[in-house]
Amino acid sequence: DPFWLLTKWAGKCEGCGEIIPKGSRAWYYPIGKHIYCDICGIGHERTFKSQVADDAIMAGERVNPYVGV
Repeated sequence: DPFWLLTKWAGKCEGCGEIIPKGSRAWYYPIGKHIYCDICGIGHERTFKSQVADDAIMAGERVNPYVGV
């Protein structure tokens, strides 16, 4: 699963192409090793959490919409 991290090295955002400085917060997808800046990462985090909730609902699990808010 993707997660927020503090970068150990400078990198380039996969979303907007901006340089992500060392020590910055970034959204990271371990599979594929994609990294997104703080601004682009927020949208990716929302999409990921929405997909996780949809998968849980389709599997018949109870989902609390207020968790993680």
